[in-house]
Amino acid sequence: MSWAHFCGASTSILRCCRVGANSWELPTAPHLRRSGGPKPDAAARQIKHLNLDNARLRRRLERAELIIDAQKKLCVALGLPTADETSGDE
Repeated sequence: MSWAHFCGASTSILRCCRVGANSWELPTAPHLRRSGGPKPDAAARQIKHLNLDNARLRRRLERAELIIDAQKKLCVALGLPTADETSGDE
């Protein structure tokens, strides 16, 4: 067992180091990647993240609007002034 294997280095890392040491440059990315599919670019990742964030914020907005409507109905039922009535007094 070699020293590198004893330290936990995998064969792909060792191969990378060997190729890099011989030619003074690292091998190109396709030689290191296991999957054959293309990597998603940064713009696609950002669009996906923004779409998820947008959906989350829409759900929060719907919940907040339901809470506000319930609070208005409760104020009317208890005879308390609502925010619409108090904003006109200023």
